[in-house]
Amino acid sequence: MTVLSGIIAALVVGTVVRLSLLVGKETETRQKKVGSLIAWWVLAMVFTIASLLGTSALILLIGVISFMGLREFLEITDSRFHEKPLQTIAFLALPVHYLFILLKWYEAFWIFIPSIIFLLLPIRLILAGHTEGYIEKASMATWGLFLTVYGFSHSGLLLSLPEEINPSGGPIGLFLFLVILTEVNDIAQALWGRKFGRTKVVPNVSPNKSWEGLLLGMLTTVTVAIVLAPLITPLAGDIRSPLEFRFGVELILPTAAGLLIAIGGFFGDLNMSAVKRDLGIKDAGHLIPGQGGILDRIDSLTYTAPLFFYFVYFLYR
Repeated sequence: MTVLSGIIAALVVGTVVRLSLLVGKETETRQKKVGSLIAWWVLAMVFTIASLLGTSALILLIGVISFMGLREFLEITDSRFHEKPLQTIAFLALPVHYLFILLKWYEAFWIFIPSIIFLLLPIRLILAGHTEGYIEKASMATWGLFLTVYGFSHSGLLLSLPEEINPSGGPIGLFLFLVILTEVNDIAQALWGRKFGRTKVVPNVSPNKSWEGLLLGMLTTVTVAIVLAPLITPLAGDIRSPLEFRFGVELILPTAAGLLIAIGGFFGDLNMSAVKRDLGIKDAGHLIPGQGGILDRIDSLTYTAPLFFYFVYFLYR
């Protein structure tokens, strides 16, 4: 509850700052930024309510977001991907995959999409005798499932971990740690890059990504990780407050988690940027005012969620 209250407080402060910066701006700019602020509030409220309802509600919410992300991916690739039966297989696989999370069937979760669905999708093309564009069609369906369903759903898998793994915050604490750090990293890298960015990392993929933004964003994310770790994760050991941190082993795991999420988020964002550039589009959708589509919002989590889950799983299983 403390962290959720902190998120709302941060949104209030951010809203006041953003609105003050919009004074004197053009009407179109103000409308876009205000729309983005409203979207952030809606997203925060939805996740807060789901968190208060418990882990099952959160997993179902993640499943719905995953479905919307998969639908967006299949829509933006439809100009090259003309196989409705493959889309049907992908959509049918999604609820089965999330059922495994609710039932805590880890082995089924790990096998179903990477093995069974991975092998099943091309069989549909083979039996239909479709050889033209075979590689591209099979790859697009598989890649869409791996990104929007398999990768992203690891955030929900965190919620299925035993309570005793994290006495300070439970599975929801680990989930919030992942989501907060991923969003902080996205925002920090963008803001620092806008302010100090000079040296481009991969301008052909994302001209706004700079080394300055990346490094300062990583520093910001690690700092937030160190502050949050003792409050809602087991990463700080028996430390219960950031003020109790000693410059020793208590810093190692929070720092490693922060770096992992910062780097993963960076490449998750770049990965979706490469997809959009290949397709010749700016945003994956227009569902979220000022922020694009669902894919534009969860792109970093498709990388950070599996990376952070296995980081925690192999430490505390």
